[in-house]
Amino acid sequence: MKRVAILIVAALFVAQSPAMAAPKVAAGATCSKVGLTQVVSGKKFTCIKSGKKTVWDKGVAAKKSQTITADAVADVEISEESVSASVKASSGLTVQASSSTPLVCQVDSALAVALKKIGKCTLTFTQPGNASFNAASPVTLSFNVTKIAQEISTGDEAEIEFLEKTQTITWEASSGLEVKLTSSTPSTCTVQGDTLTLLALGSCEIQGNQAGNEEYLPAAAYSFKYQIIKPKQEIDFTQIDNVSVEEEYVDLEASSDAADENITLIFTTSTPNVCVIEENRLRLVAPGDCTVLANHPGNAIYGPAVEASQTFTVLPARVGSSSNPVAPGVAIKSEASEITFISYTEKVDMASICRKNADIEGCTQDKNSRGIPDPDAETKIVGLLFEYKNLGTDAIEVELYFSAVFEEEFIDADPSVVPTDLIGKKVLANGSEKGYVYISVPDYFEMKDVLLYFEAFDVDSNDVYIAVG
Repeated sequence: MKRVAILIVAALFVAQSPAMAAPKVAAGATCSKVGLTQVVSGKKFTCIKSGKKTVWDKGVAAKKSQTITADAVADVEISEESVSASVKASSGLTVQASSSTPLVCQVDSALAVALKKIGKCTLTFTQPGNASFNAASPVTLSFNVTKIAQEISTGDEAEIEFLEKTQTITWEASSGLEVKLTSSTPSTCTVQGDTLTLLALGSCEIQGNQAGNEEYLPAAAYSFKYQIIKPKQEIDFTQIDNVSVEEEYVDLEASSDAADENITLIFTTSTPNVCVIEENRLRLVAPGDCTVLANHPGNAIYGPAVEASQTFTVLPARVGSSSNPVAPGVAIKSEASEITFISYTEKVDMASICRKNADIEGCTQDKNSRGIPDPDAETKIVGLLFEYKNLGTDAIEVELYFSAVFEEEFIDADPSVVPTDLIGKKVLANGSEKGYVYISVPDYFEMKDVLLYFEAFDVDSNDVYIAVG
């Protein structure tokens, strides 16, 4: 019993005693085993033999750890020739690099990776550390050096004119390798090499392929649709200059460049109040802007032509022309004289005229051989009143040579056939005379619609027309 009591008391004493303090790690403090290390407060202490004791040395500053981080490099085409690796150490120290696949890629001290051939590139990055940093754990980075992607394209126009059966087309691959062409629409077109053979109008679809080689990847198949159409035609329309309405007609000169002699152009006008088409000629109707259109709708070979048009000005008729005759009372000048038509009369004393000369048109003789008006005459004598002015410096006799025009019928005023009281009169320099000139015309002439025609009369030698009515 006594022994048990002593053990209990001893146990209680141990339980109630403070915990034993851990050995102190400091320079000169006792340590348990040579070679042990301990980091305390940023210093690394090593257990050494000192005499018969083992103690901690003075300690040295502890090295920091560091890590290497490397950004992934995406697969890259061999055509890039080089890429840069983005790698750094957390210490800021220079990272060293090496390639374990030098036939595929090589790396320099600036971390520039030179691509040598297609394959897998594996790089290892290290940092050996220094007095302050421990060596970093190596990092390995891999990526693929791939073949070059290529694309197929064509610069051809989408429309092809069905004029020549075989035509050259232009396709290319970005690699420069030959593109193999096939037709997806053999009923419309076929292809051999770069020669396209046209068989019918419509859609012609061609597909291009390029299988690649040791440097280039296969290209994605590329399709292009040509539209085979009728050849277009263009119209060459000769320019029409401005023209006076008195010209009446203008010839139209235009042609299609289509190689088909059967193509005849169609002319129309959008200004029929100024000009109209008559048998491929243009008839001028009135002054104004005349627009003429030339077209062709196409045929079995050619498509419709692009409409050609031109606009020109139909000028008002010259004063004195048949379309714009001089009005009564208006003077017109020649080089030598000036005449003014004043008025006309059909109330002519035929009895007096016939008594003087039975040979005058509209006259005959009675049984006593006296001149009398011919009751069967189909003509009538008309008196035309003129004023004549001499513009010269010498006295002259009046001479008037003209015709009466009615519905394009010309009747000359012949003073040897009908009487006159003006023609033959003497007019002094700068003087003037007024009198009648008679003319015999068919009795169906409507004198109010008659024009008097003087050939090459005015100062510019133009023909001159004077309105009677």
